[in-house]
Amino acid sequence: MTFTASNPRTVPLDPCLKVTGPSEKPAGDPVRDVAGGVVVRRELFERLNRAGRVTEVSGPAGSGKSVLLRSWIDAAGLAEQAAQVSVPDSDRDPRRFWTSVADALRDTAPGSALIRPLTALDGWAVVERLLADLSPLRDRIWLVIDDVHALGSAETRQLELLIGRAPAGLRFVLATRHQLRLGLHRLRLEGELTEIRAASLRFGRDEARALFEAAGVRLSESALALLHERTEGWAAGLRLAALSLAGHPDPERFAAEFCGSERTVAEDLLAEVLERQSEEARRLLARTSVLERVSGPLADLLRSWFRYHPLLADLLELELRDTEPAELAALHGTAADWFAEHGFGADAVRHAQAARDWERASRLLADHWLGITLAGQAATVHQLVTAFPADAVTADAELTAVAAATALMRGSLAEAEADQLRLAGALDVAQPGLDEDLRALALISLGIAEPWSLRVREAEGHLERGVALARRIGRPQLEINGLAHWGLAASFRSSALAVERGLQAIELAQRHGWGGEPSVAIAYPMLAGSLIWQGKLQEAERWLMEGEYALRSEVEPATGMLFHLVRGLLEIAQGNPRAATAALAPVLDSPAPQVWLIAGFLLAASARDALGEREAAGRTLERGLDLAAPATPATPVARPPERLPEPISQAEARVLRFLPTSLSAPEIARELYVSVNTVRTHMRHLYDKLGAHRRLEAIDRARALGLLAPVPQRALY
Repeated sequence: MTFTASNPRTVPLDPCLKVTGPSEKPAGDPVRDVAGGVVVRRELFERLNRAGRVTEVSGPAGSGKSVLLRSWIDAAGLAEQAAQVSVPDSDRDPRRFWTSVADALRDTAPGSALIRPLTALDGWAVVERLLADLSPLRDRIWLVIDDVHALGSAETRQLELLIGRAPAGLRFVLATRHQLRLGLHRLRLEGELTEIRAASLRFGRDEARALFEAAGVRLSESALALLHERTEGWAAGLRLAALSLAGHPDPERFAAEFCGSERTVAEDLLAEVLERQSEEARRLLARTSVLERVSGPLADLLRSWFRYHPLLADLLELELRDTEPAELAALHGTAADWFAEHGFGADAVRHAQAARDWERASRLLADHWLGITLAGQAATVHQLVTAFPADAVTADAELTAVAAATALMRGSLAEAEADQLRLAGALDVAQPGLDEDLRALALISLGIAEPWSLRVREAEGHLERGVALARRIGRPQLEINGLAHWGLAASFRSSALAVERGLQAIELAQRHGWGGEPSVAIAYPMLAGSLIWQGKLQEAERWLMEGEYALRSEVEPATGMLFHLVRGLLEIAQGNPRAATAALAPVLDSPAPQVWLIAGFLLAASARDALGEREAAGRTLERGLDLAAPATPATPVARPPERLPEPISQAEARVLRFLPTSLSAPEIARELYVSVNTVRTHMRHLYDKLGAHRRLEAIDRARALGLLAPVPQRALY
């Protein structure tokens, strides 16, 4: 979006790496920092230069992927060897896409003598033709495809075929907004896959300095550090700061205020953006700034769909607080009612929470959370639940059931038994009043939790009842999830029953077009593992590879670990001990269920032994046997003070809930939608208040004070 005031200046809010300010010539050394108005990303260039057969560059819109690849091609002198293609969002004609790929390859120097002109062929035929034409390739060609996330399922499978069978000289560079659903696991194990994620695309301190200097802004190291910390290296935030700082009479003061006093920054920027707007326009902008997205009818009601940049929305909200402070809660309440009436449940809950109307927010979440979950947005429900005060959740049986169910679906194994007890308690209290949707989900969630406390038979019973109810009321996504976990529970006593349930789950998911969705992901490794025990290795390999389409970043951690464990088992069964070692490594370093860790260490020991690494095999075997031995009583922890010297704030309590998990501070920050620095600050405060020096010590003392659920007495399995 570009916001244009009545003055000639425009403020582009889409992040872009090319920066021009009052002077087109950057300060400092332009050869070292900037080339052609674009910041030189040296470390990323080096990673691209050293990349293997496939490079995946993934990050959100506007994070600089396209500019990075274009500038790298120029810097590396690859213009005659790089075929560049962009996937359009609107035109989904597979033949047109593959025609553009063939044309781009033909335009390269090595491909001009190899690639024949195409007639009207479908995508599969084009791929076969390209493979035939490129088979004698001896030079190097880079096929750079932008916006790969926009490919349809057929083109994605065709691209996977091309990657799998292409000659060694053809290198692939794929830019996408999210993780690709391509079967690239073997390339990863072979070291032929290079992955550049959003975190790597963020600007470093030196790159931020180059961006500012290109805009004609010179800052001291302290001011630069403040701006870099505030924006967390986000390209759009740095660019907005550069545009605001360009030509400012006192850049040092402005930079300090940008980091230290948000209100002062807001006043400066609001004056610049709004000074020539009419009173009516200013009021409209301020009143609609409470919305994350705006439709015409809703804006008329609040008086107007477009979206403000988050920084601009913050500034406008400050204006609203100054001009109409009493109206803020009422505006959020009106927005909550409108979104609820028009079927936008998550937005409705957020606005009720922003108005601090917890009763309305609880009612709205109870009405809409299941629909949001079944639409594949379980993470959104979790975010909404954690935004409630703790006492609001515990005082509402239905909200307690929602909180427990969402925690279980996220695969938090460290709290699985506590969640099971909470959910069972919520069912006991609320069962008569629960509708059938919630009862089905509660039964299935309880069945998912129970195996972690060695209650496999009870789990099968709850899952059987939940699946039957989900089938009767026509909730196929619930039925699929229940069948998949029913198979997992059944696998401990009958591989045949596990295979049957897994096939049922996958068949039902594919019938509805959900075969690649995270909700069915666990069915694939469970099915493959059961088939391995039956000696059906080829069939197991097929299902495991097909399941990797569903193995995306948002699947629960336990599912990802099961994929690695079964992959390691399959590689050993197929006589590939080195590949098995690589596949099992993530399991051995994870908080996986204890029985999976034991199996992982035993399999890894077998693989090390097959490789002739006897000492490593012995150490690995000992670790597995230590886990399998009965646990010894833990040394009692000194009882902390009965009362904390200072109460824990609501924000600190949210961070505290994540301390028993394996999540790092950056991962916790992503879960809570706050900065890493905010999480680390809360953690320091928690350690001080609990009198702890380390994370584990803080967890122990919080449990002793009743701030966290106690450790289950039985080992997870």
